[in-house]
Amino acid sequence: MNHSDKCVALVKSFEGCQLHAYADLGGIPSIGWGHTKDVRLTDSCSKPQANKWLEDELTSVARCIDQNSSVRLSQNQFDALVSFAYNLGWPALATSTLWRTLMAGDVVGAEMEFPRWCHVKKVEVAGLKRRRAAEQAMFKGLA
Repeated sequence: MNHSDKCVALVKSFEGCQLHAYADLGGIPSIGWGHTKDVRLTDSCSKPQANKWLEDELTSVARCIDQNSSVRLSQNQFDALVSFAYNLGWPALATSTLWRTLMAGDVVGAEMEFPRWCHVKKVEVAGLKRRRAAEQAMFKGLA
């Protein structure tokens, strides 16, 4: 499977595009649409470069999900998982209760896991709470 334009729009709506590097809430240097690989706080980029990083990273995350899923996913479920893994990283999704529950065939149980992932350094973050709610709604086919 591949991520859809709805997935890209969801990620962009929560990440925002910054052309100059910044430290995210976890202190991780980020740039563009939340790109973090090899970023230094002195870096800057163009909008086309930010868009390319986003597309490359969404494709990479989508490939991980597609290659490791043992259940059939709807496009909405797939897109929600891609957004989630783009934000937190494939390893976080792959080792999560959300993923294990979904791979066991418990879709409703997996849906209930999204709200648990809205903390940075043990502090609930309103933006992450909204993002997880949007991903959960997408996963359920409501968005």
